[in-house]
Amino acid sequence: MKSGAGLLFVPLCLLFGGFDSAGAAQATASKQAQPVAPATGNTSNQSIDVQNPYCDAYLPYSFSGSTKNVTLVIPPTIAKNISTTSLREFLAKNQTTTDPLVPDGSFADPGYPIFGDPKSKFVADGSDVARLLKRLVADPSKVQPVALCPPIVQTTPKATTTPDENYDYVLIHVVHWKRVAGVYETDSSDWYLFNKSDGKAAHRQYPFKFHPVVNGKDNLRVFGSNKVFFLAIHLAPSGESGAGTLPTAEYQSFSNNVKISYKLSVTDLVPANIQDLKAILGVVVGASPGAGTPKSEGVVNDSEIADYQEFLKTLGERPYDGFYVAAKLENLNSLPVQISATMNAELPKAGTVTGDAAAHFESSKFWTDVKPVKPASGAASPASGTAASGCSTALRGGNCSESLSVQNEGLYWWDFSVGIPFVSTKQLQYDSTNTGQITTQTVSKYSAYAFLVLSPWKEDIVSPPSLGIPHFLVGLPFTGAVLNHPFVGAGETFNLAKFPKVGPKLAKVMPLGLRFYAGLVESKEYGPKPPMGNVPPSSRWVGKLQYGIEFSIRDIAAKLASSTKPSGSKSTSAK
Repeated sequence: MKSGAGLLFVPLCLLFGGFDSAGAAQATASKQAQPVAPATGNTSNQSIDVQNPYCDAYLPYSFSGSTKNVTLVIPPTIAKNISTTSLREFLAKNQTTTDPLVPDGSFADPGYPIFGDPKSKFVADGSDVARLLKRLVADPSKVQPVALCPPIVQTTPKATTTPDENYDYVLIHVVHWKRVAGVYETDSSDWYLFNKSDGKAAHRQYPFKFHPVVNGKDNLRVFGSNKVFFLAIHLAPSGESGAGTLPTAEYQSFSNNVKISYKLSVTDLVPANIQDLKAILGVVVGASPGAGTPKSEGVVNDSEIADYQEFLKTLGERPYDGFYVAAKLENLNSLPVQISATMNAELPKAGTVTGDAAAHFESSKFWTDVKPVKPASGAASPASGTAASGCSTALRGGNCSESLSVQNEGLYWWDFSVGIPFVSTKQLQYDSTNTGQITTQTVSKYSAYAFLVLSPWKEDIVSPPSLGIPHFLVGLPFTGAVLNHPFVGAGETFNLAKFPKVGPKLAKVMPLGLRFYAGLVESKEYGPKPPMGNVPPSSRWVGKLQYGIEFSIRDIAAKLASSTKPSGSKSTSAK
């Protein structure tokens, strides 16, 4: 590298005001920095009421992803009087609401209640969520799925009550209600995020091509999209009705006594790479599971046919299972933002309603005989909201609140990071108390490099994937004659906690994240000073290999800001 090459690093150098000062106040601020830092928020608040009757049972239909058409398998005109032969032929297909989707989005939906089994959760591949959303999408110009509940006269604008096809993400809240001693309480409250078609994030995870996925507590994240819908489903209490296959009609009592609404808000965020830039300046100046396997066709016994016949005979007469609301989130044109959904349920006072009612489920007989069993793809682990006040109130009545926040931030071309060189694997250790990463024994700005990170493709710097895209690094040391030791190299990210199958198990024991880097440090070396005259000593550039561990600046900003020069120790930086 020639002597003029150091000028390439002048823009990076200009960001560094003083290279050796460190203030206590700024160090404290760096230590408290969070991955998501709210900035000035806007005034976006959408208030929506949960008032649309929800039906959980439908006639069988199939959906074509290529033509966007729905075909009814059992037409309403013959549903109540369908022949035993036709039913046997249909049931022999052993279809479920979680059979895998075809790559173009096509699927068959047997119409079974999605929330009929009280032990069920959404599966991770999104197959049951896709069927749920298709049932709720209304397009008068095309054939639609037919609910077994009575028809609804639409009294509110379609745009605020039903999702349409133009969405990338759906934030879903599912609540099962029960009644204990006359007081309504939540039996379960689950939050999910369905990523339907956001191909921008396709490279992030194995198998490195996009497929629909349902995320819960592990990764509630929107990747910079303004096509986000919100869907809330509240299932009224119900119970076994005796010999029949229907839940008891608790819907009307629930409707009369519990009023539920949501407030959807959007708060501006500071972009993650800008946060990293501010953090590095603070140091310098001192400041999917795979899809399930389709079930093979099998033999149908008479009890299955009898139960399903009773199921079909409820067409147009079945009581509703609860209420739902869906809305497109507004004010998502300026990203990144934090999306917050806050539920408020007004509960009746003690004595308003009497008796107990179990949480919603279908009939144990229906689920035992018809066997709409979930495949082996696995359930998504739902997230839990933050309860502002308990939904089982001490006064046996009052308000029940719950909220959840989701980060909506995309991918970036550039970022800033920190590199800690090492010369032996013996210097490495697992940091279980701070970042959950492999680190070096000594983290000090006297041996560290500040890197400008440049990605050939946009990269996720907020929650790195299992295998990142290699990125380029240019950098300078934090201290000393920084222009005399410029660095050029590349880095790679390995997030073992997100590896398929074994990743979640590893994360429980060791949430390992590895960011290795390697490259060339060009060091300017001076010869002996001439004995006489004002002739400056001769100099030359010498290239040296450097490799080490790369960190997000936010992970170790406090350590770097507060570090002092080790006494009696030699830095591992190139000299």
